[in-house]
Amino acid sequence: MLPGFIHSEGARTLVLVFHGIGTRLEPLAPLVETIRAELRSDGDIWMPPRWSGVFSNADAAGITRDAALEVDQLMDAYRFERIIVVGYSAGGIFARKFVVYANGEEANAPFEAEAKKGVGYPRAWASKIERVILLAGMNRGWEFAPTVNPFKLMLIRFAYMLLRIFPGITLMASLRRGAPFVADLRNQWLSLSRRGALENLLVVQILGTIDDVVSPEDNIDTETGSNFVYLDVPGSGHDNVRDFNDKRFGSRRREAFLAAFRDDRETLKARQVPPPPPEYPVDPSVHHVLFVIHGIRDYGFWTAHLARHVVAAAQQQGVSIMPLTPKYGYFAMLPFIIPSTRLAKIRWFMDQYTEALARFPNATRFSYIGHSNGTYLLAGALRDYRTCHFDRVLFAGSVVRSDFSWQDYIDAGRVRAVLNYVADADWVVAIFPRFLATLGADVGGAGWEGFTPKPPSSTEPVNDVKYVDGGHGAALREQHWNDIASFIIGQPVLLPPSGRHDFLIGFLARISPLVWLVLIGVILLPPFCWISPWPIPGLRWLVPDWSFGGRAFLSFLWLMLMRFILTRV
Repeated sequence: MLPGFIHSEGARTLVLVFHGIGTRLEPLAPLVETIRAELRSDGDIWMPPRWSGVFSNADAAGITRDAALEVDQLMDAYRFERIIVVGYSAGGIFARKFVVYANGEEANAPFEAEAKKGVGYPRAWASKIERVILLAGMNRGWEFAPTVNPFKLMLIRFAYMLLRIFPGITLMASLRRGAPFVADLRNQWLSLSRRGALENLLVVQILGTIDDVVSPEDNIDTETGSNFVYLDVPGSGHDNVRDFNDKRFGSRRREAFLAAFRDDRETLKARQVPPPPPEYPVDPSVHHVLFVIHGIRDYGFWTAHLARHVVAAAQQQGVSIMPLTPKYGYFAMLPFIIPSTRLAKIRWFMDQYTEALARFPNATRFSYIGHSNGTYLLAGALRDYRTCHFDRVLFAGSVVRSDFSWQDYIDAGRVRAVLNYVADADWVVAIFPRFLATLGADVGGAGWEGFTPKPPSSTEPVNDVKYVDGGHGAALREQHWNDIASFIIGQPVLLPPSGRHDFLIGFLARISPLVWLVLIGVILLPPFCWISPWPIPGLRWLVPDWSFGGRAFLSFLWLMLMRFILTRV
């Protein structure tokens, strides 16, 4: 049997406890003692010991999968009649994922590759999971939120720094808001709920009124947790909500936990503090959703105008489309080059997608129009997340790699058709992301080279429109809106014959490494000349006849000017 598991003769209840990231097990002793006292000899407790702290490289899907396989062993050996799952802090994410894995994979919300090794099918004991108790649970993952506690604020900032320097800290990264493990969990939970698999499951969320680590937005999942019961505990923060021995508030915390442990749904609802309602009401009448997402160096004002045109064209054909034009703010070229900032935008988009799934429960088609970085968001979502599906995808000024494996997603039924507008003078894509692709980056020059070398044909699932006359935003001009609308609706689009690239931009694209060197030189060479003890021959004219301190200050001002320019263009 499992090491450390102690069975009580005649026990009918199995309580599974998932602790939080970096949590020492000793502080959970009051919680475990309370559960044991409540159960007496009627139940057993199992706490899967899976990670050692914030630096763990454990696989989140593997942790949850192993817990399900261990429960297989326990159920075979002892035939428990009911299961209660408890999750503290980040353990709340594992608790919900455990329920998902127990109920089996849904066709439209597949499991992670690690989870498929043994838990792709429903467990016989899934219906015995009676309730889930989330103690200060991170329902939407963790994200930076200024806290009233300066020490904890420092720790959170340190965690951010660690993930930037050491992206291999996989467990922390996989539990961030919008990360694949978390976003797919929310979509999988929605899918199970709509199938009715969670109809009899009671989920109780216990929240400290002064949680100074996890924000309310991450504690409360108003989209996929709308049927949860929420209990507030006064005088409690993220850490001490589990401290039942505190002289002042310990008894209130124990009382709330025991209520969540033993009371029925109606009794709990009578005492709950209702969660905030979703920002948007549920609309079951929507069947087709269209995302229109802007790119870099853009506030996205055009997205609303284009979306309205597509909706109007669809109405003329008797088709109803719900347009969504969320905006992630101005995104300059320099942040775009940094991989971590690009990935953050993908996490943002998947949150938008999950909210759309919750808002429109009967939507069977999701289409997408993306420009520049907006194209990267969709490609990254398809690559990193398993639960998103799109009917028709239209790209303009694409910064996705030309060798992106569209056929894999088409064969899997996750994408139906792709139309990619290629501009003949798109210097942004030709010089920057296209060059980064040669260095192995996950961005590229599809907006300059296209995706397919085959002649364009409206019958192919992936087509390039070569070439639109103009630069990075040329395909979004009003003259192309009718064709864009026709594609989204599903009507044939007449593709023009292949043209040719602008000669000058084509030349710059071929010498893009040299262009990069020139740009780097413009940024770094002046301050180097000003403060370096090794003067560069021929550039002494560039060095002002000032003191070293004056030249150092001038170097600082120059670098700040370059930083301002690079973060605004």
